[in-house]
Amino acid sequence: MPDVKLEPGFKLAACRYSLAELETGLAKVHALARQMGWKQGADYQAEIRFQEDYFLPLSQQRNLLRIDVFFQPVDGYAQFQRLLEKNLDPEMYQVGLVLA
Repeated sequence: MPDVKLEPGFKLAACRYSLAELETGLAKVHALARQMGWKQGADYQAEIRFQEDYFLPLSQQRNLLRIDVFFQPVDGYAQFQRLLEKNLDPEMYQVGLVLA
């Protein structure tokens, strides 16, 4: 599939957030992770993702930030989750702890 370049304000009618809003959210995620002393790629990974659910109509598809936290103690992960909750719309992201 060829690369597609979209304007930052572009938003599918079905999606809740524009690319610009997600880029701003992604920058916040990186800033919060730096506060925790984490490095992208080693301690966490964050990306903008269009979540496709083949069982939902196009009008209910979502775009969001996907954040994977790697090998962190549960208390550190919980602290990061609280920071995310304070700084981002809870519908904007999915976060998970990757242990293996």
